[in-house]
Amino acid sequence: MQQNKNEIILDHVDNIIFNSDTFPIKNMNALHYTKEGLYQLALIVRKDENTINQNVGHYIQSILGDLGPGQNMWMNYFNWFSISIINYTRLIGFVDIVNKKQFSREEITKKENHKIIKKHCKDYVIKVIPEIYIYRNKLSAHHSLTDPFVDDNIATLETSVMNSVVYKNPYLETAGLNLKSKLFPSDEEYQSTVIKPWKLTKVYDDLTERYWKDMKLPKLEKSKIKLSKDVNFSIWCPKCHFAKQKIEVCPKCGFKEKGEPLKK
Repeated sequence: MQQNKNEIILDHVDNIIFNSDTFPIKNMNALHYTKEGLYQLALIVRKDENTINQNVGHYIQSILGDLGPGQNMWMNYFNWFSISIINYTRLIGFVDIVNKKQFSREEITKKENHKIIKKHCKDYVIKVIPEIYIYRNKLSAHHSLTDPFVDDNIATLETSVMNSVVYKNPYLETAGLNLKSKLFPSDEEYQSTVIKPWKLTKVYDDLTERYWKDMKLPKLEKSKIKLSKDVNFSIWCPKCHFAKQKIEVCPKCGFKEKGEPLKK
């Protein structure tokens, strides 16, 4: 239970509390603006998911250009979210270790304590959002292709520069293509990427009880259109933007195309 207006429960599961009156580091504004930024990014993606869910009623893997206007931004939203959520969880881990060790301002600056702080923050992030930790290190903070580690295989390097956002009813998901690549065409075995798939708004929803009970997303709407799983809705009607089959007549608005189906 919060004792005063300057005391904030940052993590309701691990009971990590930040008290601005007693905490040795002042002006921890990043705790507030990062939380707001994460909500705004998740809200944008949730609105897009609900829009798609009104038009697509089946499982679909759809990559860049297949789901209509605005899709170019989805990869950016996932990248920005992953960087910010790592920063946010590291800050909470920092508050936790400072509280536990009762570090003073001076003790925080001592070299022997830097490793303790760094390890605790890292361990806390990996405990809460392990899949995003890998994603951030291999893709969003920088492309592993430009700063490869010794164990980064060709699939991981290629995935790091792909637009890997797909729609899997009812969520948008990144790294969901599970890329497998051969280093040489003659290789018998494929190499798999270490970058794991994750769904932005599901991660946000799953963390609600831990972090932001006061900032819940709108409810995820279920698809209203029921279709067979083998129907490929990958073309958008140029008139009403309904995701339709590769047929000439839009089943929603009746718009009839001339010639080939719309290609983006």
